[in-house]
Amino acid sequence: MKRTNARLKEWREGKMAANVIRLENHIMSNNSATNSILSLVNEFADEAGANSQSTKSAYLNDLKQFLSKTYGTENVKVDLVVHTMNRKQLIQYRSVLIKSELKPSTINRKMSAIIEFAKFLYNSGYEIDLVGINNITKLKTSKNSYEVLSYEEALEFINWFKENEKEKAIDKYYYTALAFDTGIRAEALNNITPQSFIWKKGEVILKGIDKGKKQFIKSLSLEFASAMFDELQLDKNSNEPIFNFSSELRYKMMKRAKKALGYENRNITFHSFKKGAVNYAYEATKDIQIAKQVGNHANINTTQIYLEDNKQAFQGAISNKQKIDTADIRFSEYSKTELIEVLSNLPEAMQFMLKKELALLTKIK
Repeated sequence: MKRTNARLKEWREGKMAANVIRLENHIMSNNSATNSILSLVNEFADEAGANSQSTKSAYLNDLKQFLSKTYGTENVKVDLVVHTMNRKQLIQYRSVLIKSELKPSTINRKMSAIIEFAKFLYNSGYEIDLVGINNITKLKTSKNSYEVLSYEEALEFINWFKENEKEKAIDKYYYTALAFDTGIRAEALNNITPQSFIWKKGEVILKGIDKGKKQFIKSLSLEFASAMFDELQLDKNSNEPIFNFSSELRYKMMKRAKKALGYENRNITFHSFKKGAVNYAYEATKDIQIAKQVGNHANINTTQIYLEDNKQAFQGAISNKQKIDTADIRFSEYSKTELIEVLSNLPEAMQFMLKKELALLTKIK
């Protein structure tokens, strides 16, 4: 008898639990049916663009465009979006974008926004066919679209801003100098404050958040950081952003500099400073992992794309050692003139590393 009562009690509790779950699902379904998807779109954009206003705006615009073109209105019910969002629908939408003759990179960006939103919905408890959506491949794009700035070219731009810009010339000087020195993206630079700098005895550490909420840690020389704080009259205890340059302003200032420096026909943008920083790191060290660290890249394939402008392929230690052994090179057997000629033909990054060592040697003396 006790056994029968126990089973009956278990059955009743199970039935009650099932009824509660069905009731909760019914309530959620009713809310989903009446609520607009825009509330979730805004919530997603706030989360994804927490560190970048431009990223937030891009997500909002791309998702609203998707809703308008797919459903005829932005104000769509949550249930309708959840029940219809799948791989087939997104492929069809991509076809619409392709017919609009947008660049493949632009289409990939717009599709990425939708896919990330689908992940957001899935993680929020909505039933989305995430496996199918995640398997949508990107369109092929022309890699390395923005040119790399060499060390000398970057300095041309940086100094031009300081000497020629009518508004905030010093700010633009340090904004671009930091971009080239650290490889930090423009939007991430807009978020750094004086408190982002940690002052140590022989260096200054700069910490912040870059694309994808990824933390960066950069080392600056004490001299460079001190000069920037002095010239910009920064308070080390301030938590206010140091820079505030929009994408439009960056575009216009780069356009002015390109025209003045005779680079109008080259595809140089503000992002070229970051590419220059990554290439400089590789030229100086021949270590792609260091270049990856400078670029703050999650994937080394991205770093390799940045380095495609390097004309000469890197040769490993054994190859180089065999060349040196074969030639049996000794510096002492070459004249000062010959050595200077060879050193002058080295990449700017390697010359700079040599000058740095010579400067340290001079200090020791």
